[in-house]
Amino acid sequence: MNAIAIENLSKSYRASRNKTVQAVSNLNLTVSTGEVIGFLGPNGAGKTTTIKLMCGLVLPDQGTVTVLNYDVHRQTRRVMQLMGAVLEGTRNIYWRLTPLQNLAYSARIKGIPATAVNNWGRVLLEDLDLWDRRHDPVRTFSRGMQQKTAIACALIHRPSLVLLDEPTLGLDVEAAVTVKEWIRTLSIRYGMTLVLTTHQLDLAEELCQRVVIIQNGVKVTDQAVADLKRLHKQELFLVQAEGDPVEIGWRASEQWPGAIVKQEEDGAQISIPANGNISLTAIATAMNDWPARINSIAQAMPSLEDIFIQETRRTANHE
Repeated sequence: MNAIAIENLSKSYRASRNKTVQAVSNLNLTVSTGEVIGFLGPNGAGKTTTIKLMCGLVLPDQGTVTVLNYDVHRQTRRVMQLMGAVLEGTRNIYWRLTPLQNLAYSARIKGIPATAVNNWGRVLLEDLDLWDRRHDPVRTFSRGMQQKTAIACALIHRPSLVLLDEPTLGLDVEAAVTVKEWIRTLSIRYGMTLVLTTHQLDLAEELCQRVVIIQNGVKVTDQAVADLKRLHKQELFLVQAEGDPVEIGWRASEQWPGAIVKQEEDGAQISIPANGNISLTAIATAMNDWPARINSIAQAMPSLEDIFIQETRRTANHE
């Protein structure tokens, strides 16, 4: 059975009197029960709009969304009993309430008995490192603790499907690790279907079995992570250079048109496809007169982030 089935889904917005933005365009997508997928794309690609369409928060211009065979817009109440969602900005919690009060409120509107808060609610708060603060108002929490409270509220009714929109956004390293491990637990221990949007592609690579990439509201890639990496199998030279990141980026793009440059605080990482006459020696020679210092050069396989950049760049070039 499909946990999600999306058919010919489109949504546009009026940006101004004379301009309409096509946020989602003729999207078709299925997600199998128990699957973990990464829903990826650049800023403004249509990811959050699609998540809102899946939740029934936004009406489509055309097309349908079904969750476990229930139509999201015609059978909303039943879908909400099967789905949990954490939207960007922790919008499903109340800052004046404590975590326990937020869980009790979420359980009540989902039609879940109070015992769920006493039992499953405690499991959630303990696993998300919130139990010791269960009686404190959420407004006193850090951004990471608020996000973890929002995740707990989305899971209080043990949904079959969970939509997570940027679940680690703004979290410190420790909080992000806790959330990441809990996402893994939801899949492995509880068999939940997960749809994850994130700009942290290393997170998607680690957690997701499959990735869907959209750009300008159009699906451009939909493949298993392993298959996608095999398709893009090409050795790279990774160069870690120290110096002005803008200068390094400009020179690298001029020297190797297919290179991907990731600017960092004190330099840049350059990914150069290992083809033609490119070699370790050739790279070192080319960079010899740059106002930069090479810290390391190594051969590697492309990461999901490299593939994401290649796919979105390829799509943009064809538009």
